[in-house]
Amino acid sequence: MAKDPRNLVTAMRMSCHMLLTGAFIALGSLNASAAEVPAGVYRQTAVGEGPGDCPTCTITITKISPHLIQVVSNNDWIGYAVYSQSNDNYEGAWEWKTGTGGEYAGKVFKVEFVYERGNGTGAATLNMTAKSDKLTIRAVYRRQN
Repeated sequence: MAKDPRNLVTAMRMSCHMLLTGAFIALGSLNASAAEVPAGVYRQTAVGEGPGDCPTCTITITKISPHLIQVVSNNDWIGYAVYSQSNDNYEGAWEWKTGTGGEYAGKVFKVEFVYERGNGTGAATLNMTAKSDKLTIRAVYRRQN
């Protein structure tokens, strides 16, 4: 007795549907760590390399989408970064706004942000490494409450 081809098509559709549903669930669970960097204002607490300490420097992080953040500094640079799941960090670029930045005006900095949660003390940090052709800046920021 031959099988009805309509049943075979229905079975194949159900299999594809279940496979796609499982893939979307898996992708959704992988995106959870992308939300690690909370939006808000961060104050610079240390400079490891670069032009020097800047206790009045702050950055404001705005979540543009689940994986994309906008970073705006109070000293006139602006950047965007996207979450890299393989490196567990945000990678992107920033530059000073038109008419600012002095000798670095018009230079694009490749940037990496790594968010490290505090160990229950609330001392989470956001580490930034920014590189251009002639300058590397490493700084640590803490979220303001």
